[in-house]
Amino acid sequence: MSYLQEKLSQQILELFETCQQQTSDLKKKELCRAQLQREIQLLFPQSRLFLVGSSLNGFGARSSDGDLCLVVKEEPLQKDFFSCPIHVRHQHGVHKSCCSSSELLKSASSEVCGF
Repeated sequence: MSYLQEKLSQQILELFETCQQQTSDLKKKELCRAQLQREIQLLFPQSRLFLVGSSLNGFGARSSDGDLCLVVKEEPLQKDFFSCPIHVRHQHGVHKSCCSSSELLKSASSEVCGF
């Protein structure tokens, strides 16, 4: 390996170690995951939410997002479940109506985790 390649490799390693996700970062992501799971389980009691990706494989940086995998077991739903808006209370008492599951998750993320 040439001197330049070795120097570059060392700099990349130092940058990775400086920016590497800390235990406290992972704990915050896990707390958020657990809170979101509790909210989702109000609608889908048999559901599970898992933290996946770089947060768990060791390549996450301090500024990395938290990738989530939602597993929902088929359950009977009320007939009009998706036809009427779901109201989510945000911080500061603001309410938002959600009509789709993706809107619901975005609202829950904002409310529970402050995103």
